Order: sequence, then structure tokens, then C-alpha cells
Amino acid sequence: MANGKKYREMKRKLQNMKNDIDEWTQSLPVPPDKSPNYLGYRAYSFSLDDNNYDENMLIEYKKEIMKQVIGFVRRLRNKKSVHEKEYRIYCYFTLPDLFYSEVMISYTKAGLNSFYEGLNHDGNFLKNYSVNKNSQYLQKEWGLQIPSELKVRGYDGVGEHEGYSFWLIGDIN
Repeated sequence: MANGKKYREMKRKLQNMKNDIDEWTQSLPVPPDKSPNYLGYRAYSFSLDDNNYDENMLIEYKKEIMKQVIGFVRRLRNKKSVHEKEYRIYCYFTLPDLFYSEVMISYTKAGLNSFYEGLNHDGNFLKNYSVNKNSQYLQKEWGLQIPSELKVRGYDGVGEHEGYSFWLIGDIN
């Protein structure tokens, strides 16, 4: 009985997420500044509340969240017009816990560069994570279908962060 209730709760949360994504993909956001050096961005956050779900249920739930987020990135990318050509639309995941995922729209190349600079602002990110050379990891280990137009880059934890990884998908170059 408890698993049935938790399953319904997960379905409800996923449906709410899908509804939010449908609403958010009606149009691309407009930055308050049109300067090519504008560093601002728009972010859409998705956090996982595991609520002590059964492990098998939790894995399927994580996969579905990742599929929805990747689909969201693709839908937003497909909305880009000539006026939004500079937009960099991407998502990131923390694995294996998927504690946090986010879709971001950097309005300019400078904004994307600022994201990378902020990621390693104190030098610890590149000390604690190394580039994962297996760009097919998400497809093989998680069974995800990544659209060919989206780039994938992963970082694996080292030292005390071993077993964790950080993945970027989308317009990440």
C-alpha cells in the first residue's frame, strides 16, 4: 500500500513538472539587456525529493526526470529564432543522486563563459572533478536518448567526490 501511494506521488510530481515545462516552452524569455556582453541568464530548477522511494522506483523516476529535462532543452532550442541565435540553452545533472538539475539559458556567449568561470571560481571544481572521456555514458548507463544536436560533457568526481558526476547537455561550447 505504501508503495502505491509513493508511486502516485511520483506520478503527480512528474505530471506537475510536465505541465510547468509545457508552460515555460510557450516562448523564450527576453533578457533585460540586449548587450552582447550581458552576463545574465534564466534558470529553471528541478530538484529531486527522493522521499525514501524504493530503489528501483527511484531509478525509473530519475530517468524520467532526466528525459523530461533533456526534452525541455530541445524544445527551447527549437524555439530559437534569428533574434535568439546567441542564446546558449543547456541543462546539468548531478549523478547518481540527481539531487539537483537545472535548465539554463545564457543569453550570450559571454554569459556561458561566465557560467564556466563561476563553476570553477575558487579552483575547487577542477581539483575535485575531471573530464569524463565517455560521452556515451548517459546513453549506455542510464538508457537516455540524447538528440544529436545536443552536446554532452561529463565530469567525474575524484578523491572524496569519487562516485559522483556532473553532466552538461545542450549548447555548451
